[in-house]
Amino acid sequence: INVPKTVSIQNSRLGLLFRFLQAVALAFIGWYAFYAGAWWTSSEPEGHGLVLWRGRPSATVTGPDAVHCTKARSYWYHYNDEVSFLPTGCKKLLPSEAAVTGSNDILFATYVQDSVVHEGSGSNCDNMASECQNSGGNSSQ
Repeated sequence: INVPKTVSIQNSRLGLLFRFLQAVALAFIGWYAFYAGAWWTSSEPEGHGLVLWRGRPSATVTGPDAVHCTKARSYWYHYNDEVSFLPTGCKKLLPSEAAVTGSNDILFATYVQDSVVHEGSGSNCDNMASECQNSGGNSSQ
């Protein structure tokens, strides 16, 4: 079957209707572009896949001589009888522990409450208990 690449409309009323509908479509697009005022609206940009860079912190807030490390007791907080935060000092975290990033957020660890569970028997438990107490922790058997 051979199909021509152009079509010529023989019916003049059908051609006139086609041109009229084209004009209506263009008029509607012009009206919508002018009266909808898309350029008058403001929108907040959203970041996707952000990369965060930070500068080097000052020496007064880092290191073992920082106030929150040397006077950790002044940061103790008692919420109620069951919940209290009792920092004992500072410990340098691994880079993977210091900050956790997601696609739209970042979380910096400011207080870490660790609990270590060790299971063993015999002299192994005694060694672990004394090591825990020597490092400032508490143990129960």
